[in-house]
Amino acid sequence: MSIEALNWALNLQLDKPVWKAVLIGIANHANPNGQAWPSVARLSLYSGFSEKTIRAAIKQMCQANCHTN
Repeated sequence: MSIEALNWALNLQLDKPVWKAVLIGIANHANPNGQAWPSVARLSLYSGFSEKTIRAAIKQMCQANCHTN
């Protein structure tokens, strides 16, 4: 777990609660280099959102990030 990654995720101001839940779940698995690979099932368990919703949120976040670069 990376405290820095968790701190970053917790302090983000996001309009979509599912995005924040996914990022917190990913941050909870981050190694010291900031890399993490939790499963969709694990993120679903952490957040209470369905696996379908988690997959959609990840896709949306990736698309949103591509549009900001």
